[in-house]
Amino acid sequence: MSTHANNPKPQTPRVRPADLPEVRGKYITEQSLSGLTWFRVGGDADVIYLPADADDLSAFLKNLAADIPVTVLGAGSNTLARDAGVRGVVIRLGRSFADIAREGETDIRAGAGALDVRVAA
Repeated sequence: MSTHANNPKPQTPRVRPADLPEVRGKYITEQSLSGLTWFRVGGDADVIYLPADADDLSAFLKNLAADIPVTVLGAGSNTLARDAGVRGVVIRLGRSFADIAREGETDIRAGAGALDVRVAA
């Protein structure tokens, strides 16, 4: 049976911080993603999670219920977010995930929160 306009597919319910594991980082609710992307577009996320560090993020993911959607956002460059918003948790990888290290003659290791202009320098 196909989905019909009069019988739309049910939406994923909103996620609240009470649905999520305890963290050392920070939860932000109902914030527009437009302020976090370079193109300045996007609706509200149910919850934005700002992990304190890699250990905090690891514990969060280990203890997160499997049915909660997760979206990962680094520095927000080259990212488009839906105007209708994002259900679940958006993990914003900030300064503690922005390390850049040269490895050998030709390799660079850059965290997901590293700005491309700093990686290229």
